[in-house]
Amino acid sequence: MFRGGDEQTGMSAPSAPEPTRISAASKGNLRADPAADGARRSVTIMSSSWGGGHMMVAETVRDAVLALRPSWQVEVLDFFERFVGRRFSRSVASSYLHSVKAAPFLYDIFYRATQRVGERSRLQARLNALGRERLYAYLRRKSPDVVVSTYPTPAGVLSALKQAGKVDTASVTILTDYAIHSQWMHRGVDLHIVGSEAVRQGLIAWGLPEDCVLATGIPVRSCFAEPHPPRPPDGPVLVMVGAVGMLRGADRLCRALTEAADRLVVVCGKDEKLRRKLLAMEGARNGHLEVHGFVDGICALMAKARLLVTKPGGVTVSEALAMGLPMVVYGAIPGQEEENEEFLVSAGAARAPKTIPELCGDVARLLRDPPRLATMAERAAALGRPHSARDAAEAVVKLIEGDRDRAGD
Repeated sequence: MFRGGDEQTGMSAPSAPEPTRISAASKGNLRADPAADGARRSVTIMSSSWGGGHMMVAETVRDAVLALRPSWQVEVLDFFERFVGRRFSRSVASSYLHSVKAAPFLYDIFYRATQRVGERSRLQARLNALGRERLYAYLRRKSPDVVVSTYPTPAGVLSALKQAGKVDTASVTILTDYAIHSQWMHRGVDLHIVGSEAVRQGLIAWGLPEDCVLATGIPVRSCFAEPHPPRPPDGPVLVMVGAVGMLRGADRLCRALTEAADRLVVVCGKDEKLRRKLLAMEGARNGHLEVHGFVDGICALMAKARLLVTKPGGVTVSEALAMGLPMVVYGAIPGQEEENEEFLVSAGAARAPKTIPELCGDVARLLRDPPRLATMAERAAALGRPHSARDAAEAVVKLIEGDRDRAGD
């Protein structure tokens, strides 16, 4: 990831601008759209297609901001494709996927090595140089009122530009996992939006001002905030396998789960090879196994399920929490997914077996124990933030419109 970046030159200037303060007390009571007064604003949301969840959060926040301020211009950009280069972006994405599939320990080494990188380190300087000049040109040309980052790299690059005194663009960072990592924390970021109060307290413990960290929940799509019928007591077990090849042994896992659950619904996403394999299984022919490819209506499937089996990706588990859906999480990628797993298990909202036989045993026991499953569902619902996207969008709008607490007011 660190090859090909421009060397940092002349970026060690002044200290960061003082971040704008937003207190928890300023939430709520958002003003009506002031577009009639000519206050048409511009929001740029920078993300990455690496992993999928970052871009989904970006698009979710875009939709939520536009729901509040339809007259505003809100643009979502893939930071690496737009400002670093398509070849670089696709090369790193391919390397990332290969490492987490074939040698996850290598990604774990990288994740841990960068977890406490100092902002003045040579490594951070190289990261902050990625796409810097193109981003600077874009900011001068477009002059957005705020840049929202759902991936850490653009937040760091913008922070470096602010510290150098080149721009004063407002900056918001949205963390997309229940994890604390130095790559998400940069001087000059006005607001960090996080998934839980535990993460908020962790960032404060690292030295961020309390009123610059807001726990709205990881933003999920608006359908998860809509009312749904009561969950049927005999609902199926829902299995979500994630990106192609990311859940190792997915076909063996699903085959084994047909023995543990009477009804199984599997969402294969874009893994067409897995979908064809599952459709050929006996359970798919007798109605016990329902197989889907990529689906848009995942909230409807979650609403009908008794239990979710999934990798602990930040967005997927946030969607399940918003629905009060208990989970059995499996196959965590070392790093942020392991921290997501720990967050869920410690709260009693999930189980985290390490082998397929253990997973099937957990599923079978939970299905035979409705009171225990109901307790897990209650704990999941207690963590859920179904209105997280709206709350995050309100914070962005208030930052732009100046509806905030100011020192000395």
